[in-house]
Amino acid sequence: MFLTSTIDRCAMLLGTDRVSTSSQFLVSGRTAGTAYSATPTYWSAVPTSTNTASYDNRFIRVDPVL
Repeated sequence: MFLTSTIDRCAMLLGTDRVSTSSQFLVSGRTAGTAYSATPTYWSAVPTSTNTASYDNRFIRVDPVL
């Protein structure tokens, strides 16, 4: 299963300040006891005047829903 980057699941910042932000969403259809891979994807829309976007300290957390 592959989920593309989408604004519906994003953590968003508008401006030039530093921020700590997060996003979470439910992924259904997984089978208990099966190994899956989780890899982050990043999407950035920056103003043409700066052309800069930075990411630091990225983490993925997977919580089972019982």
